[in-house]
Amino acid sequence: MPPRTWPNPADEALAELQRHLLIDRGAAEVPESGAPYLAKDGIPYRMFDRTHPALVRKAAALTTDEAARQLVAAYVHGAVFAQPGKLASMFKRCLSRAELDAAIAALVAKRRIAVDRVAGKAVVIARAVA
Repeated sequence: MPPRTWPNPADEALAELQRHLLIDRGAAEVPESGAPYLAKDGIPYRMFDRTHPALVRKAAALTTDEAARQLVAAYVHGAVFAQPGKLASMFKRCLSRAELDAAIAALVAKRRIAVDRVAGKAVVIARAVA
């Protein structure tokens, strides 16, 4: 593709591969101190399973339900609160609404999060893990 032509099919294909976690895009080198920087040849695209084998092995051991619970718990604990509809929108490429609702219900049952109503809307709230 000619430089600076966007959108283009190559960029769209790379974005799709990233969404499916088949490729990783990142800095070529990460120094011990300072910021990562790109090599002269540009942005490296790497096969995710080769770049992050430990993550792939760990993820393979999770059920879909457990992966959904971990994703929701990690996000809500970092964000402190979120509306279920916003979570559904953000995670629509990796969770169905039914999977999201089941994950929220399981986390509520384990007392990891709470669902309250604020101004008439359901809000998922982080709770300290006991």
